[in-house]
Amino acid sequence: MEDKRYRDCVNAIRAVLKRYDMAGAITVVSKERAMFLYHFPTWGVLTLGDDHIRFKSKREDFATKEDQHEATELSAHIVMQMRDIAAQTFKVMNDLGETLATNLGMEHTPGADFDPEVELGPTGDYPRGKLNETDEGGLNVGITVDEGVVKVIFNKPTAWVGLDKASALAFAETIKRRADELKN
Repeated sequence: MEDKRYRDCVNAIRAVLKRYDMAGAITVVSKERAMFLYHFPTWGVLTLGDDHIRFKSKREDFATKEDQHEATELSAHIVMQMRDIAAQTFKVMNDLGETLATNLGMEHTPGADFDPEVELGPTGDYPRGKLNETDEGGLNVGITVDEGVVKVIFNKPTAWVGLDKASALAFAETIKRRADELKN
């Protein structure tokens, strides 16, 4: 059975980021797998989508223009700091990877053994505004292949899902990609 402690590790780090209300780009690597996750604090305007990061700063979401400006500026700070650190990390790891390949003949297949997990369930926001009185807000879902079927995991009771055109097409493409993984 595969060791899933790397997921526990990511969740523990995410819990610390939540407790301190800080942003983070988490990367963990076990002996068999790797996992990466972004986490954003409540004081910014960044949220995670299925396959993107959303920068949402609407005036009506803030008590004052000054609050909006501060949250937007702080979110830009998050983006720039993560970018700078990612660039530094890439350079260091790329140089080491090239040294390992050249001197030791090590090979690597990008993306192999990577577990792209997102936090499933309610996101706490309304990406397109509240559509009606039954709208419960954004929802991260998982689409995976398990036991010979494509599974769509909502992580909560769900009466309906509303998708704009781009999201609906991305959802359909992900289901098709997962279906292509099935043997029959």
